[in-house]
Amino acid sequence: MKIRIVGKAFGTVKQPRDRYSQSGDGSLTITSAYRTLWLGWLGTAPGLGSQHPTYPQAVLDSRDAQQITPGYLCDVTLTYKAPRQEDAPQGESLPPDEYTESANEIEVPIEAHPNFSSFATEANGAIFGTPIPPMAQGPFIGWTASSPFSGYLTYKVGSVTESITSYHWAKPASVSSVVGQRSGNWLTISGSISRRGVYWTKTINRIYNAAGWNSTIYPN
Repeated sequence: MKIRIVGKAFGTVKQPRDRYSQSGDGSLTITSAYRTLWLGWLGTAPGLGSQHPTYPQAVLDSRDAQQITPGYLCDVTLTYKAPRQEDAPQGESLPPDEYTESANEIEVPIEAHPNFSSFATEANGAIFGTPIPPMAQGPFIGWTASSPFSGYLTYKVGSVTESITSYHWAKPASVSSVVGQRSGNWLTISGSISRRGVYWTKTINRIYNAAGWNSTIYPN
């Protein structure tokens, strides 16, 4: 059976089935449901540990997808949870989030250059080892002494890192649930939780990649 869709491509459709519940100890559970394409739903869903768009103290705890009829659609349910919030001191409010961004210089193998295949040729003095089937070309070894690229075994690239620190009255959820998560061109690489006087702080550090992050190598 073939299915033909005429018009705009089907995208995510939010459903009015969000649910908010608060238990006696002040902890929150928020579920959000929407309908989308079955194929690729996981790549478009928010990453585990991401904040709820309306209640930032709640983070995504689980994701569930159920395939429906027709088979190319599914209903996705996101469950956000927030721990018990301690009462704020009289007249006190939490400080605003802190944000820092920095660019660093790193050195990577020349083979990682996006244009490597265009300039690493035998005509330019590139030296390759014996091919290992089914590879048509062997591993890059280096350059001839007369090559205009002689000595260039690495090259320098810029790396952008951002840090976001949020303040909480109660101890926030562990950063272990967000390390390794992708969000667009950002990858969460580290984080920390600490106590600062009457506050708890949660810091998330993310690194930027203009080409994005391969979902097979970096799965959410």
